[in-house]
Amino acid sequence: MKIAVIGGAGVRAPLLIGSLAKRAAELDVHEVAVYDIDKRKISLILPLAEAVLEQAGSPYRLVVAETAQQAVAGAAAVITTIRAGFEEGRAGDERICMAQGVLAQETTGAAGYAFACRSIPALVEYARLTFEANPEAWLLNFTNPAGITTQALHQA
Repeated sequence: MKIAVIGGAGVRAPLLIGSLAKRAAELDVHEVAVYDIDKRKISLILPLAEAVLEQAGSPYRLVVAETAQQAVAGAAAVITTIRAGFEEGRAGDERICMAQGVLAQETTGAAGYAFACRSIPALVEYARLTFEANPEAWLLNFTNPAGITTQALHQA
């Protein structure tokens, strides 16, 4: 099975790579394709992900996809974990909230809602690409705020 990770340059990507490696035989994982729009970050995360995979005995092939289409092509499961607006967007959302004296966190409140407003259009597009390429694929959303973004994906 091929698994695609959209948002593959996140700091949790090496942990995901390691977890998939531990269950690769059980899940029949033969390839994990990671994609991220931030090429600089993926170049920083990739060596750590490769080291984690090598330490686990390299049970599958790790591929860095150049495009989202390449990542999802042939994938049985697609994991989304994106940060629309990058860290700067989150920081801006939270600063605005804190200046108003309200809760400032990417998963809840006004900052979470602002993050969702940026994330939902991108997630819907990744879902469209996924299901056009693989109508039977599983889409696993780990993009915050997960509740709002998952509901939006379900409705779309």
